[in-house]
Amino acid sequence: MQSKSSPKLRIAICGGGIGGLTLANALISPSVHIDVYEAASQFGEIGAGVGLSLQTLHVYEMMGPSAILQIAGMLW
Repeated sequence: MQSKSSPKLRIAICGGGIGGLTLANALISPSVHIDVYEAASQFGEIGAGVGLSLQTLHVYEMMGPSAILQIAGMLW
C-alpha cells in the first residue's frame, strides 16, 4: 500500500484514439496519474470505420461493463 506522501507513478499516453483511451482506462489506479496527449484540436467524425477483432472484444469484456460502454460511446 502506498503512503499519502509517496509520489504517484506518472504515465503519458500519446494518442487519444481508441487504443490510447483503452490503455488509459486499463491503467486507472489510485497510485497512477495518467496524462493522455492528442494532437487533434477536437474529436469528430472522420468517415472511417473501426473493426474490432474477437480478441479485442474479449479484452473489453475483461475490463468490465464501464469499458464496454465507453468504447460503445466512442464508436456510435
